[in-house]
Amino acid sequence: MIERSRQAIGWTLFGILLSGSALGAQQPAEPDTVPAATLAPVIVEVFRIPIEIRRVPFATTAVGSAQIREGRPGIALDEALRTVPGVQVDNRYNYALGERISIRGFGARTQFGVRGVRIVADGVPATFADGQSSLEGIDPGSLERVEVIRGPASALYGNSAGGVILFRSQAPPAVPLRQEFRVVSGDNGLLRLESRTGGQRGNTGYQLRVSRLTYDGYREFSAFETTHLSGRIQQAVGQGEVRITGNFVDFVAQNPGSLNQELLEADRFQAFSNNVRQQTGKDGRQAQVGVWARQPLGKLEVEGSA
Repeated sequence: MIERSRQAIGWTLFGILLSGSALGAQQPAEPDTVPAATLAPVIVEVFRIPIEIRRVPFATTAVGSAQIREGRPGIALDEALRTVPGVQVDNRYNYALGERISIRGFGARTQFGVRGVRIVADGVPATFADGQSSLEGIDPGSLERVEVIRGPASALYGNSAGGVILFRSQAPPAVPLRQEFRVVSGDNGLLRLESRTGGQRGNTGYQLRVSRLTYDGYREFSAFETTHLSGRIQQAVGQGEVRITGNFVDFVAQNPGSLNQELLEADRFQAFSNNVRQQTGKDGRQAQVGVWARQPLGKLEVEGSA
């Protein structure tokens, strides 16, 4: 009796499902009233020519201004690269050592700095002939866009490159004159002051940026000071463009060193005594001037930098 009741219930449920599917098949589908939105294509220039990123058959990533600047203090390059897959930025917040960037393992064995990865800033190479790249001249707060190539496609920029990172600073505003100020402050004496003056008159654009960053550090003897000065003049020539850029950086950083477990448990804020006694740190000045030009020639395009 119980078995017959189970069979009856099963056939009843099966009939309900059949009737429901039949009713669903008879009802016409409601039209979609949400209008279709067409997004603007993402154009990358890291392959020497402007091309839509969806047409690129290589591992490429573009990071826009919103991801770089909104809600970011602009004090380190890992703010712009932390969302890029395959790219690892080791930031120990020790400005005397700087950040270490590796792409798919290239550059991972470097103790500090960047090796095995090509760095290009506003079209001008920032990688020396020995393969080491200098990041001190790049102001994180001035970046507008970052493009990254991962893998063998980086051979477009020469050999011994496991990847390419193209940094692009903010372009001059499309008004005759604009003055902007920005102030960022935080714990441990963090203070960043920035001034940006720029504009465009006719086919000529200009920009001057000054920023200063001071930081007392989380630990003793870990203070840091840096001053960035950069300028840019660009001129449209026919369908092409000529751009002259220059930057100067002056920095001083203290190195507190590492602590063993015993010293860490005693006082995690202290610096290693030998580093304090020997005044270990890093200070330097660096200036760079570059010229970048691009000119279409029929279906081809010529680009050069120096």
